[in-house]
This record gives sequence, structure tokens and C-alpha cells, in this order.
Amino acid sequence: MSLKEVVEELKQSIGEEWVSDNPCDLGCYAKDFTIVPGCMPDVIVLPKTTEDVQAIVKIAGKHQAPVGPLSTGFNHGGLAIPRRGGILVDLRRMNEIVEIDEEGMTATIQPHVRLRSLWLEAQKISTVDGLTLKPALPLSFASVSVLSNYVSRGGAGWIVKYGWNAELIINMTWVLPNGEILKTGPAGIPNVGNVGIQYGPGPDIAGMFINADGNFGICTEMTIKLFPEHQFEKTFLAPSFAEDEQALEDVVNALYELAQEDICGLTYKSNQGAMAITLGGLTDSDPATLLDATQKHYLIIIIQGHTQEELDLKEKIVTEIIQRNNLSFFDPVAMGMGEMASPMPFKAGFEVTANYVTGFRGAFQFLAGIVKLDKIPQLHKEYKELIARFCKDPLEKAMAACSIQGPSPYARCGTYELDWWWDHGDPEAVKRATEMVRKTGEMLLRNGVPLFRNMHGLGEFYLPRWGIYYQILNNLKVVMDPESIMNPDIIPIGKDYMSS
Repeated sequence: MSLKEVVEELKQSIGEEWVSDNPCDLGCYAKDFTIVPGCMPDVIVLPKTTEDVQAIVKIAGKHQAPVGPLSTGFNHGGLAIPRRGGILVDLRRMNEIVEIDEEGMTATIQPHVRLRSLWLEAQKISTVDGLTLKPALPLSFASVSVLSNYVSRGGAGWIVKYGWNAELIINMTWVLPNGEILKTGPAGIPNVGNVGIQYGPGPDIAGMFINADGNFGICTEMTIKLFPEHQFEKTFLAPSFAEDEQALEDVVNALYELAQEDICGLTYKSNQGAMAITLGGLTDSDPATLLDATQKHYLIIIIQGHTQEELDLKEKIVTEIIQRNNLSFFDPVAMGMGEMASPMPFKAGFEVTANYVTGFRGAFQFLAGIVKLDKIPQLHKEYKELIARFCKDPLEKAMAACSIQGPSPYARCGTYELDWWWDHGDPEAVKRATEMVRKTGEMLLRNGVPLFRNMHGLGEFYLPRWGIYYQILNNLKVVMDPESIMNPDIIPIGKDYMSS
């Protein structure tokens, strides 16, 4: 790769003001807040259109330069760190909500559109019976890119109602490694438009791009499903006051029953650390001082209805399930915690009203996979042992615990998430966090929990175990990207993959 030629050609194609190889600029893209080692790109470029991205990829191919995308910069797991340098494509100028279709109940967005922005714009649009629209947003921060979260199979807090985020994608536009533009979904068929299905008459190849971390192209536009907003809504907290193991079993049993009834808009099993952080943000207090005042396991439940009568009926059913499973049932409004009662943060981005998470200790780390609910109590026991050994703190002081997103409809399984915090300014804490990632990943694999995202380099010991699947994935990479220029080394595929 001739870096000087690459930079000059990018400037001629995209515009000099949108290209930089200044080390001061490059350093801003070299690291996210995870344990993945940093690496600077050789040049950054900010395209405005799909055609701009196409031109960038063609220049990368001509010079065999690595090229990778970045959307909003809220990265988890090193998925946008340029492992081999090269061209980093910063998509922040592609920030338009292209269309919100109230009849088809869809939204078409560009990569930099954030969760909160889409939710707020969708709320301005009315659909059937005057109901406003909403996306089925994941449990993540308001600053996260909708497009990248859906492509990378982000966790869906509303899964119990609407399914996984990736299942809600209708159309996508991709710039392939050879510079060609591919449209997937019904919009790729002439005269169809944004109907609310994903498929056409032939095989669906859109799935190969999901969770591929930019290895097969760069997504520049996406159409997703929207849903009608309910007029009546209420949020509850349901903690357990039992001892740790029993409390978790009670919460899991309650989740199972709630999902069987299929009446909740959201069910989310959270933990002591998250509650302390939330309370700290609301009261401007140090979360560490609030740990003793919070329970180890509790549910957040949102119920919704088109009428007050429907809401009251759902509340009665939910209350009975909660009480039957030995949990308490609290209305945050009655407790004088009105801010916590609003479902706004869950729609516009989880815990976005204040910077709660980073207020305790450095960086937040997590791993997540899909597991049958009845396995979670035993996994929790093993995880507590890992925390005590490698974080040098008990579970509570490490602000670590398990969360359950969802669960999936009818509660056969759920998204099991393991959280912990670490101080990225402390070299010893970095070592322990690195070990925690590896040991936690191994624990999940040993217990038959498939990670649903490739994070922190864990694909190195997950993907090769998948036999023929892994072989096909490698072959596909070679066919589509023979020079392995598209976001190389992010996942362990390609003829020249090198472990980082």
C-alpha cells in the first residue's frame, strides 16, 4: 500500500476537508473502552453518500489497503478498531433519517442515526387510530447507531414482544468489497418499496451480513420495522429480598411466567450494581455507597395498553405472578421516584438521562449469549467464583452481576448478560479484565451458551469449533474479499488471518 497515493486519491474523490492522516486525528480512532489493544488507522475519511463509500472501497481495493467502518463510535468489543491500520471510514456525515413511512410502518436510516434521534422522530408520526410510532429499540445508550446495533445483533429489551433486532430489518444497502452496491430485501426488487417483510422470491442472502463485523462490506442504509405506541403505560420494579441464589431462582421463575402470558412490553432482569448506579445518577450520589441499600436481583417491567382498562387488567395479572414467585412489587411513582417510572429511557436508549455507568469505575464490560432460563442460577454461581478470583472483589463490590434481556417469547430462553466494571487507568485492573474476558467466554462455551456477538476476540476459540460452518465462512470471505481488505482480523476468517 502506498499511503501517500491512497490519501491523495481519497482527497480527490471525497474532498480534502474530509480526509486526514494527521496523527492527532488518527489517535481518536485507535481505541474503544474495552480491553482490546489499540491500533491507529493510517487515514480516516468521512463520506456523505453511498457512492462516496463505493469510491473509498474501490480505492482500498486498488491499493490493497485495509478498510473498515465506524458509525457513531460507541463501540464494544474492539469491533471498529483497525487491527491492520489502513482506511477507517467514519460514517458520521451519513446521519439522515431518510424516510418514516406511516403506512408501511417502517423507518429508513443512514449509519449515524442514533437510537434517541429515531425514537423522537418516530413519535412525531401517527399511524392507525392516531397512534404514534416507535422502533423496538435495544437496551443500549441513546448515542448508539441504530443501523450498527441491528447489523451487529444488538440485544433487544423488547424481544418478548417483537423479536430480535436483526429480525426487524427489512432492507439494507451494502457496498461490497469489490465496490459493487447490493440491495437486500424487497427494495431490491423493482417497484416494491418498503413493505414490512424481509424476503423476496429467491434465497435470502441478507443474513450473511448480520454480525459479520464489516467483513463482507459496509452498510450505508437500512429500513427497519416500526410499531404503534400504546397510549397507556406503566413501569414497575420487582426486587427479591431473598438470599442471592434463591432470589435469582425466584426472578427466573417469574420471568418464565410473565413471558408465557405475553402481556409485557418489556421485562428486564437487572442487578444490584445497575440499581446502585441508577440511584446514584438520580440522587447525585456515589453508587458505591448505595450498594447496601439495593437488592441483588430485580425485574424491571413495562406494561402497555390501548385503554386504561387493558392496562389495569395486565397490572392485575403481573402483580399475581410477581407475588406468587416471592418478589415484591413497587410502583416508582408511589415511592417518590418518578424519573425511574418513565419508560422513556428504555425507548430512547437505556439509562440515557445521566452518565450513570461511567460514574462508578472506569469502563463497563459485558459478554452475552442465549441460554435456557433454568441454566442461569448455576451459571451465576460459577460467575461469582470468577469475579472473586480475577477481580479481587466480591460480586457486589465489583459491580458485577448477571442480567437477562427479554426473555424470548414464551421464555424458553433469554439473553444472559454478564457485566463487570474495571479501571482502565490501572495496569493491574487491565490484566484482570483481560483474564476475565477470556475466562468468562470459556465458562459460557463450556456450559453450552453461544455468544450472539463476536466481541473481545473471543471468536478465535468459538468459531473454529463450528466445523463445516467455519469452513464455509472462510471460503465465503475468500470469494467475496480475496485480498482480505474488509475489516480484517476482527473475526478469525480469511486466508491471512492473524491473531491479535
